[in-house]
Amino acid sequence: MVRRCDLDDHRPRQLECFLWPLVIGQDQDSWTVQIALSTFLTQQTNNLHKLFIAAVVSILRLLLMFLFLQRWIVQGVECSGINE
Repeated sequence: MVRRCDLDDHRPRQLECFLWPLVIGQDQDSWTVQIALSTFLTQQTNNLHKLFIAAVVSILRLLLMFLFLQRWIVQGVECSGINE
């Protein structure tokens, strides 16, 4: 069974989706994006500028892929839509 970590899940579920990759990922190469971004905010330091830059970099690849494939995504949605 695949577990999903959506934003509309309940609070304990969100904690589980954050905590499990943190426990399993012992080295930094196996961290998820959420774990890597959380390292910029600690009780001692507050690196918001680095956090925002890392968030933009993590989204950039997906955004570029969407912009490149936007024509085919829109065509697929139009073809699979309900015909009137």
